[in-house]
Amino acid sequence: MTFASVVGTSTPNASESAVTLLSPNADLVARDLVMRGPGPIAGNLRSFTLRVNGADTALTCTEIAPSNRSCTSAPDLTVQVPARSSLALRVDGQDQDPQRVMVSLRLTEH
Repeated sequence: MTFASVVGTSTPNASESAVTLLSPNADLVARDLVMRGPGPIAGNLRSFTLRVNGADTALTCTEIAPSNRSCTSAPDLTVQVPARSSLALRVDGQDQDPQRVMVSLRLTEH
């Protein structure tokens, strides 16, 4: 398990605090988590989970090697993000090249 930033570019890190960002000063809703990049090592799964204030949320996507090189969270799934929350992604599984993975999600007020 490693952690990554929810925006911008970050190097995966074993320490969540090294990649954690602060959400804006407004209650938000997170949705539409998507990942694209080289697939995980053959025969493995790789998953991405949004963490809010150090806890896993239901907003996650999982890819299966070698055929899937992307994944998307459930289409109608939303997660509440209170104002000034710490945000990070938990990454489980093995990457062929973890530096090349692109992850995106949407944060809205409603």
